[in-house]
Amino acid sequence: MAALTTRNSLSLDNLLKAASDLGWDTGSPTDANSWARSFVEQSHASIDPQRLADLSADDIASFLKDFWDWSGIRKTEAPLIRTRRVSASSDFTLLEIAGDDMAFLVGSVLGACRDLNIQAGMLLHPIVEHGRNEEGQRVISVKGERESYIQVYLELLDTRMSEKLEDEIRMTLNEVLLSVKDFDSMQARMLRAAEDVRTNKFIEPEIAAEAAEFLNWLGGGHFTFLGCRRYQFALNADGSLATKEPEIVSGSSLGILRDRSRYILQRGDEPTIITNQISEFLGEPEPVFVAKATLKSRVHRRVRADYVGIKQYDESGKVVGEIRFAGLFTADAYNAQTKDVPLIRMKVKQTLAAAGKRPNSHDANALKNILETYPRDELFQISKDDLLTISTSILQLQERAETRLFLRKDRFDRYLTALVYVPRESYNSDLRGRIGRKLEQAFDAKLSAYYPSFGDTPLARVQFLLDLRKGHPEPDLQDLEDEIAEMAKSWNDQVRALVRSRRGQMPAGFSEDMATSVFNVAYKEAFPPEAALTDVALISELSEERPVLMRAYRNGSDPLSVIRAKIYAHRDSIPLSACVPVLENMGLFVRSETGYPIYFNQDGTRPNWVHSLEMRSEDNTPIDLQNIKAALEDAFEAVW
Repeated sequence: MAALTTRNSLSLDNLLKAASDLGWDTGSPTDANSWARSFVEQSHASIDPQRLADLSADDIASFLKDFWDWSGIRKTEAPLIRTRRVSASSDFTLLEIAGDDMAFLVGSVLGACRDLNIQAGMLLHPIVEHGRNEEGQRVISVKGERESYIQVYLELLDTRMSEKLEDEIRMTLNEVLLSVKDFDSMQARMLRAAEDVRTNKFIEPEIAAEAAEFLNWLGGGHFTFLGCRRYQFALNADGSLATKEPEIVSGSSLGILRDRSRYILQRGDEPTIITNQISEFLGEPEPVFVAKATLKSRVHRRVRADYVGIKQYDESGKVVGEIRFAGLFTADAYNAQTKDVPLIRMKVKQTLAAAGKRPNSHDANALKNILETYPRDELFQISKDDLLTISTSILQLQERAETRLFLRKDRFDRYLTALVYVPRESYNSDLRGRIGRKLEQAFDAKLSAYYPSFGDTPLARVQFLLDLRKGHPEPDLQDLEDEIAEMAKSWNDQVRALVRSRRGQMPAGFSEDMATSVFNVAYKEAFPPEAALTDVALISELSEERPVLMRAYRNGSDPLSVIRAKIYAHRDSIPLSACVPVLENMGLFVRSETGYPIYFNQDGTRPNWVHSLEMRSEDNTPIDLQNIKAALEDAFEAVW
């Protein structure tokens, strides 16, 4: 324990001494220009104490020195990237990166690891002020250059996975570089577009003012720009939009869209063309629209990028092109109140007015809360009509533990958003997974993301995002909702319904509330409600005179050599050592036993017990359960 404490209290002096022992000159404490010392000091400040049980000062100093020496020469703008296998108390992999310091590096690197299901441990990230000369050597910074060094401690990777990670990191950092280098240009383009929208005489003034303010709001720090591109739409002879792929305006691509193979809107491997549906959409009065892009961000957050489209008009007011921005709404954009977000605030205001609720009434305040907590991405994208329909329907659910399904399709028929409300007591990860698979099956779609949310109502909400395929089926929505509602029925819901339908068969005084409270969580996870009512009926037959009962049965999936039994005990559990010999002397081999307390007497003391056993024949031969069931049950009770 003393040795462990010493390692967990690794000091900077110890680390510097270990570096010195390796022959590494890190400079003196007063040497302000010592890059190596700054590198070591910053690395020390980021060391995770939990890793020090496995690593010594010598280990860390050796890893850092090798990293520093390897990164001594960098001749190009591209970062240096490598993985290497190292050994300490065990073998593991280090990911090391050296390159120009810029925004989003750490989050993007860790996102690449997560995307490959690689568990990242300790991360060291010193930033050292120096430049590089033509030979790639470190030189004194004269233009404020700073270099970022990243060392990530990973699980041990094989050669194939190491190469795959390096390739992904290389592509990721290239996209970070492109988006950062062009950030100012993309921001300026959005602000110019805002002014163009504001002064556009073909757009209704109120709509133009709100759209322009939205673009200024985005450009003012609420949008992380990834890429931008201008498009010109092909026109038919009569001036209508042609059903063709939009033409990229030469020289207009910025950020990650400098790569001509990257598209904001895409289905499969083909770019989205101007369909009749899209043509109709472009003819609507709003000059700005928001959707989810097809491309997935490698920068900052590994999510589908947000797409902001700005219509371009000719001299007659006809839409002839579009500026498309791909990026990510910032945390401030998600956390801001709806009243402070242009476009959203207008939708919310219109929804509240159209709902017709008396100001400051319970319903009005509840609707405000629904809109305030509505998935922010949805608020950006949803139409005001759909928002009114869905939000007022959610309002009707607030105090009812019902399952409901609300769907919204992307205007380009590329993806589907499903908001599913289920009783809170029913929600768990298994239910969420089953609902997701049901939605995939119903629409022949692929689930891309899900976001559960819990408020102060009896309901849990899960937002599902699904990618749609061309020609996907259109299921009956009521049937789909009914199927999901059946899935979402909790164990308690089901047992209450059974008690109501079989009240005449239940013991005297047995209520719906008792049915949900006498069984613990472990029992509810192990057995269906139907089995619980059977167990209740048998437990009610127990008494001091008849302290034990047995019920033998077999599940449908059990082989014929297997037999199961439940032993019901009055007030006290049965020791395993007492019942197993009885069963073994009947020619059975007991494979497992689990006991469940049943507080049938409701006084909280000395519960009855259900012991669930799985057995088989000693020689694995089939057992004729139908013929031996009664004899086995009677014999066990008689022997007891």
